[in-house]
Amino acid sequence: MQPSINDYTINDMIAEGKHTIIYRARRKNDNTSVVIKLLKSEDSLLKNAKRLSHEFDLLSKLKTHRVVKAYDLVPIQNSLLMVMEDLQGSSPMDQLIEKEWTLTQKLDLAIEIATAIGDIHHQHIIHKDVKPQNILVKPETHEIKIIDFGIASQLSREVQQALMPEQIEGSIAYVSPEQTGRMNRPVDYRSDIYSLGVTLYQLFTHKLPFEANTPLELIHLHIAQQPIPPNEMDSTIPKVVSDIILKCMSKEAEHRYHSAFGLKYDLEMCRKQLSKNNSIPYFPLGKQDVYDHFHEPEKIFGRQKELNFIHECFQEVVEGSTILLTLNGYAGVGKSRLIHEAQRDYFSKRARFIMAKFDQFKRNIPYHGLTQAFSMLIQQILSESDENLELWRTRILEAVGSNGQILIDLIPEIKLIIGEQAPLEKTSPQDNANRFNYTLGSFLKALLLPESPLVIFFEDFQWADEPTLKLLEYFFGDPTIKYLLLIVAYRDNEIAPFHPMSVALQEITQKGGKVVDLPIKPLSMQSMKEMIRDSFYGPNVQTEELTSLLYKKNTGQPLLYHAAHSPPV
Repeated sequence: MQPSINDYTINDMIAEGKHTIIYRARRKNDNTSVVIKLLKSEDSLLKNAKRLSHEFDLLSKLKTHRVVKAYDLVPIQNSLLMVMEDLQGSSPMDQLIEKEWTLTQKLDLAIEIATAIGDIHHQHIIHKDVKPQNILVKPETHEIKIIDFGIASQLSREVQQALMPEQIEGSIAYVSPEQTGRMNRPVDYRSDIYSLGVTLYQLFTHKLPFEANTPLELIHLHIAQQPIPPNEMDSTIPKVVSDIILKCMSKEAEHRYHSAFGLKYDLEMCRKQLSKNNSIPYFPLGKQDVYDHFHEPEKIFGRQKELNFIHECFQEVVEGSTILLTLNGYAGVGKSRLIHEAQRDYFSKRARFIMAKFDQFKRNIPYHGLTQAFSMLIQQILSESDENLELWRTRILEAVGSNGQILIDLIPEIKLIIGEQAPLEKTSPQDNANRFNYTLGSFLKALLLPESPLVIFFEDFQWADEPTLKLLEYFFGDPTIKYLLLIVAYRDNEIAPFHPMSVALQEITQKGGKVVDLPIKPLSMQSMKEMIRDSFYGPNVQTEELTSLLYKKNTGQPLLYHAAHSPPV
């Protein structure tokens, strides 16, 4: 049934999405043809109304003819609609992918798309959902318009948490590795460059670079798998064009084009060479790729040896070991940054990663950090399918038996998985402690799967409460607990020989648990120099002078360097 809108005459429905319906209509006062995006009156209406308002606000601000124009935002009954220009004669690019475009036509189209994305980025907006369905094309003129800014951002960068596939913003077939939240990388303009690279891959080869049976498998491919080069998929694609696409699709953002205009320049060079020589000789890429936005370097400097060590520990866990890895060093030396950098390694093996931070003012709260970590894990599980939730429910209840209430008392969210549980029988304090340890150990083993190891990271472990330390002693004294990597970071200058944490680590070792230590030292002068050079892209003489000055101030402490050049809050 078509909606009744006072100022518009609805003609026909163009498309229907999960949350919206698109209609073609005529504005009554001037008979102008328009397109109307109408929210469905379903669940999450408030959230989707905010998204539509956000999209209208962005489209109203954007000054470029390569983006669809928004005319009005209209409340209607309990819903909301947006009125936009009608791009008659245009089709979504995904409907034209199979068309037999010539190489020249494909390059023309790629240049237009890169120009449009550059216009958007120049106005400090990240689209976050670049894909053929959101690019409207007039086949005769190659004129394009970018649409669907519902999840676009005005921030220059966003920190993305690890999410399950159904929670990820954007389309998983085109999403950048950092947009999955599994790379410890913020989402910035270069995320759109990756999605544009996937789009160009599909334009030139008629295939997506990655295909999988499940969304999780597809996410894994984006993070860990290199695509087949386009020129190997189709020998008529020049190698330089193939390499341009692959550069856009680099896993690390710093290896992609830093701006859409740098990409456009290389595509235009291909187009000129093709027109002039009927072929495209190879040329160096990215020579005109200007840094039109400041990018704090995301890669880690001077820590490859430490990353290799962590990787070796993780590989042992993948093969069935349980390891407690300790990182010690001064505050600000980069312990936490190092572990987050290793996240891609965990996710490449489909491991789960959870973390918590101990607080010196909450040392009197038993299991405070442990509760944080397990709550994070339960939130991850709750975002899975109903079928998976039922499997988890069965697995956990089989493990803990009639002691499920212990889990609910410690992690209230788990009630959403295992349901109401019978009250616990009263026992002596000692029996109660034994029952608690046994139940938590059984629960942990239920979470540990050969195909999905568990990585737990505790920050500021020097402030861990004694009950948590005792429970960890119990865990690491159980040889049946496998596929677990527990990483703890602490400040070694705050630890005395008889500190509770030191005693607990000694106990674990004596019980046969594997404890390995990784000291984290300040960065070398050379590593600081590389970090600063990557931050400011300046001449070597200037960056060396700045390195020398900062090194005197922070003696190689990365956190102090980041504080030194970050904008005031």
